[in-house]
Amino acid sequence: HVQFFEFCARLSTSRLTSLSITDCQAGPKQAEALGRGISTKMQLKRLVLRGNCIMSEGALLLSRAIAGNEHLRSLDLDDNGIGPDVPKGLFKNLPKLEALNLFGNQIKVFPEELLDTLSPRLTVVDLRSNDLNQESRGITRWPKTWLIGNQKDDGLDHPFPPALDAIQKKTLL
Repeated sequence: HVQFFEFCARLSTSRLTSLSITDCQAGPKQAEALGRGISTKMQLKRLVLRGNCIMSEGALLLSRAIAGNEHLRSLDLDDNGIGPDVPKGLFKNLPKLEALNLFGNQIKVFPEELLDTLSPRLTVVDLRSNDLNQESRGITRWPKTWLIGNQKDDGLDHPFPPALDAIQKKTLL
């Protein structure tokens, strides 16, 4: 874990535009350290934290640490134990965010008021394989692209849906 924190501390001077830390058992403290490393200085456009254990607490800590980042366009938090509620203030102040992947978490409640705090550029939010309650399904009225379904994980590797891949390819060019 010490090496991870050292790595995070050096990120602010990095020229990386894409970073993937998957299946590393990163928890809330690691998410916060990563967020501090990325902060607002780094030119990171794509962050993939798929298959970790950051939970709602870590997602909120990460979100607060990267608030105001002008570069991040794609955030993948697939399979991180986020939920059952999406914390208020999550992912606000990310003005360029276009794609948010929350596939395969434990989200039951996605409050509509959260929509007002999200980036106006956000066009794709993947909430598939979460157990959303009826009230949360009202978010489909938001005039953006939402991928919603309550199917359970079938054990297959699910890459970002095509719409998200297109956004990623566009932002990395």
